[in-house]
Amino acid sequence: MYNSRLKILIALFAFFLLIGICRLTYLQVAAREDAIEKIEKTGIKPPEILPTLRGSIIDRNGSIIAIDTPQFYISIKYDLTRLRDARFWESNAMIRSSTKDGVSIDDARKYWENSLSRKIELLDVTVSAASEFAGVPAEDIEKQIADINEQMWKMRRYFAWKRNFPQSDNIEDYNKLDESKKLMLEGYVNDLAEMTNDWYTLVPILQDRLYEAQDLFRGVDEVRIIPKAIRKYPYNATASQIIGWVNPQKRDSEIFASDELLKYQPQELAGYQGIEYVCEPLLRGKRGKLVYEKRQSQPVEQPREFGQDVKLTIDIELQQKLESMLLDPAVNPNYSSNCAAVLIDVPTGEILACVSLPHFNLNTVRPDFGKLLQDPKRPLENKTMQSIYPPGSAIKPVILAAGLQEGNIKPYDTISCPLPAEEGWPRCWLQRKYGSHDEQFAGEGGNNAVNATRGSCNIYFTKLANRIDGRKLQKWLYDFGYGRKILQQPDFTLSLGDIDEDKLENRNIGEHAGSISSKPTAGTVRTFEDIPPMPDGEKRWFGMGQGSIRVTVLQVANAFAALARNGILIEPKLYMNCGLESKPVDLNLSDTTNKTIKEGLWAVVNKHYGTAYDVFRNSDLKDRAIDVYGKTGSTERPDNAWFAGFAKDSEGNCIALALVIEQGQSGGHDASPLASEAFNICCDFGYLKAKEN
Repeated sequence: MYNSRLKILIALFAFFLLIGICRLTYLQVAAREDAIEKIEKTGIKPPEILPTLRGSIIDRNGSIIAIDTPQFYISIKYDLTRLRDARFWESNAMIRSSTKDGVSIDDARKYWENSLSRKIELLDVTVSAASEFAGVPAEDIEKQIADINEQMWKMRRYFAWKRNFPQSDNIEDYNKLDESKKLMLEGYVNDLAEMTNDWYTLVPILQDRLYEAQDLFRGVDEVRIIPKAIRKYPYNATASQIIGWVNPQKRDSEIFASDELLKYQPQELAGYQGIEYVCEPLLRGKRGKLVYEKRQSQPVEQPREFGQDVKLTIDIELQQKLESMLLDPAVNPNYSSNCAAVLIDVPTGEILACVSLPHFNLNTVRPDFGKLLQDPKRPLENKTMQSIYPPGSAIKPVILAAGLQEGNIKPYDTISCPLPAEEGWPRCWLQRKYGSHDEQFAGEGGNNAVNATRGSCNIYFTKLANRIDGRKLQKWLYDFGYGRKILQQPDFTLSLGDIDEDKLENRNIGEHAGSISSKPTAGTVRTFEDIPPMPDGEKRWFGMGQGSIRVTVLQVANAFAALARNGILIEPKLYMNCGLESKPVDLNLSDTTNKTIKEGLWAVVNKHYGTAYDVFRNSDLKDRAIDVYGKTGSTERPDNAWFAGFAKDSEGNCIALALVIEQGQSGGHDASPLASEAFNICCDFGYLKAKEN
């Protein structure tokens, strides 16, 4: 009997031992992979995102115009900032008092103060250190902390409403509660990811205090030194409207929505105006990622792709010099007026300078934005491309080209400019000053094409324009680049992401097409047929650059560059390394037309009675052997003064210029001296080669 019981007991032990061995074998062999995967899943860190690095904007000579530079910030978690929020203390005291029998509100508050004493002390140290390391008053730090707390408490209130009133569509249902009841419910909301995962930036650290800050906060879980890329503009206000700036507010945040590593994160900066906006698909970098995979102690890095640098045709030093000259009251008596100027390298079509004044500091534009937006001088507006003006007499060389090519006039044909002026036709300045162009030029062929250009005769050009078929006149204006956008566009196929072309169609610098009709165009002008015909009564006013015609400074500069090339039109280029290729267009001007127009433009500057002669006859450009061809212009209602033309040296270099002074009274008096200075600056910078003595 005893032996039988012993055998049964041994059998039971053996049975349970066998089950254990089988289970162990299963865990070690059969379920090994499954167990490892479960363990690894619970211990693997989530992917760590590496921030984007934006490409730089550089000028034609490699000077940096815009660049991302590292800036180190003291950042803090809500776990600390909440200690400055009275609502945190009150709500937690109420919760403890209501859940612990016999504990008063005061006792509950003291409990929390004792429990969090280390963190309270850490927050005090953080505020003091942040003030010292950033060089800002402690009050500024406290205000930022208060802003963080306000942001987080709004989230607490929202979730308190949603969790306690799940059927409600109106937060007013929640707001009807007693204030103390709401405070307690909001105190219970302490499980939001933003409370534990997110870092909130306080202040940037002064460069010479970085190591001290890193040493002080090393090992502190609630405070961290976080590097961020900030956009810097080394030339401050120079070319500000062209360059543009970056902003947390995005004009089209969906452009990269389909790409996980390109799409925007909250508070991430994006191009907002100018080149920064237009070239966002090129400048924007692609963020990287650190992925912690199974069985690997070191993460696998998916490297970042840096944004592409955008190289402009602009010479930033030349631009800076021109802006300084135009803002100098000793050179420009109208320095306080709005003005704009464009310089184009004639052989290539490259824009060397694009001046719009007044300008603004790109490094402070975000805090200054509201004030700039209200400024009546419109500093945010690019007056070379976005503003439109009546061109005045600066349009006359194109009117002459149209008349000569269409056979409405011959170079030596005269159009009488008598006194008194005929009713319904404008007068011109030489007629007012000297009596008649007919008399002034009687010994030089009369009021013919060259002399009418030289003296800027309104009678000649208005009557000539009136002879030309209206549609043909518009077509010549269109062919010279008026009434349409002409700026070469960037090549977005070079971008890092695969972007829908429809999202890029209207992505431009804000260039205005202007107008060569008395009627508005319906939509975007893509071909000449998109432009409505003008009534015949408008033609005469177009002949003197008044009436409904409106142009940009860029269009005028480019038209004069085409005249300098004997009627070859090239889209003006702003991009050196990412521009789409454009073919020159031959306008097929005859040799006679080219010769006549250039003789007239040369006479404006170099012959007596030329509207710019008094300024240029004593210019240093003569000593430098620089030939200048130009046309002055003056408009009324609005009053503006123009100079447009080009300058050539003996080596074949040629620079085209258009310049306008808002509220200027006379192109010859107000704009011509500035044009002379601008061409001299081009010599100083080597774009025109002065003759050596």
